[in-house]
Amino acid sequence: MKKLLPLKELKRYTFIVHPSAKPAFDFFFNHMHLFFKSRLNTSTLQILNQNQIFYGIKTQENEVALFSGYEFIGFDLANIDVTQHNVIIMPSLTDEEITLQAWIATFLSPNRAPREVQTCIK
Repeated sequence: MKKLLPLKELKRYTFIVHPSAKPAFDFFFNHMHLFFKSRLNTSTLQILNQNQIFYGIKTQENEVALFSGYEFIGFDLANIDVTQHNVIIMPSLTDEEITLQAWIATFLSPNRAPREVQTCIK
């Protein structure tokens, strides 16, 4: 069963990108944008990116490996305040399921159905 991490628990965890989600993560952050992110100030990025929903699994006692939710221009794992966002913990997923979910989240748009994404990455 999915679990929303309460605020008091969020502060106890460290967050990483799940190794199976890393190719989708790298793809998202290595593509070119049609604007210069560096021209947006920190407060603008914070406003644009507040209340994001992250999905992850617990990998160790105090560690959560994220596989979805990082798909926004201001995401910076080293400096993000996760207490300003929602983190949903999945009970258990295989590496293959995590990879699929990461790519779906990366490519998801109103014009693309998850089944089409699944076909693209197989």
